[in-house]
Amino acid sequence: MIVEIVRAHTMETIQERIRHLEERIADGLEDLSGELSELQRKYRLASEEGELEYEERILIQYDPKIHSKMFTERVSELLEVLSRESFFSVSELAERLDRDTANVYRDLKLLESLGLVMLIRRGRQVKPVLLARRMCFRLDIKHEP
Repeated sequence: MIVEIVRAHTMETIQERIRHLEERIADGLEDLSGELSELQRKYRLASEEGELEYEERILIQYDPKIHSKMFTERVSELLEVLSRESFFSVSELAERLDRDTANVYRDLKLLESLGLVMLIRRGRQVKPVLLARRMCFRLDIKHEP
């Protein structure tokens, strides 16, 4: 089974991703220069064309241990609220959800690892930004003759 995610990147999220990749490259953690170059190219093209965002489609092999955590009632509510409203911080989102900030942050980290959310750090504040626009499961069934 495949999880198909369509996510949108704004100029702000592209810039944040570029900054994050540059930091990781500077720290020598891994060679991300190819990914950085591609992201810089997309940013340049979007800027030249006056686009404020672009969409990308990614396919991920379904992993029940990871993906089943996405479908809890609390994570579903979190995604629903993020799809309708913007928040300046995780604590503001947690207050809106009437949940503990640490638990909301944990759920956001899971969603960030799956590419559904970006957490933009500004000093002590962490701003959650929903990237996912659409998500579906695809099951390719092969018929034997």
